[in-house]
Amino acid sequence: MPDGNISYLGRKDHQVKIRGYRIGLNEVEAALESLPEIDQSILQVKTDTKDHLQLVAYFSLEVAQKDIDPKAIKQKLREVLPDYMVPNLLVHLETFPLNASGKIDRNALPEPDFSAVDEVPYVAPRNKTEEILCSIWRELIDQDQ
Repeated sequence: MPDGNISYLGRKDHQVKIRGYRIGLNEVEAALESLPEIDQSILQVKTDTKDHLQLVAYFSLEVAQKDIDPKAIKQKLREVLPDYMVPNLLVHLETFPLNASGKIDRNALPEPDFSAVDEVPYVAPRNKTEEILCSIWRELIDQDQ
């Protein structure tokens, strides 16, 4: 700025940081689009109902594909990506919303339904030490379990 202050507008390379991990959204999109059943994909970071950041993948299928199981897509992604880069939620779209210039309008993508996110099964603490640690983590990350 003319007064010597720096105005930080964000990253241009579509990298985000979620739960301490730096994730290249383009890298995850490339992994999704390398799957034969996926035609196109867009990744976004959304805030769920508990104000936690979640990685959401919007995708469209190849013309020959009629239906696909999101769990199968996640499993295929786990074979080529670290677990923290696998999207928490997959949203199938028939077509992507476009803006006036014909590019995908990221702002017009539908809000995801976080009730569809796969929950990790809860494993209760096995001893007093684990109970103490769990109570600390519950407080820190604002989770019931």
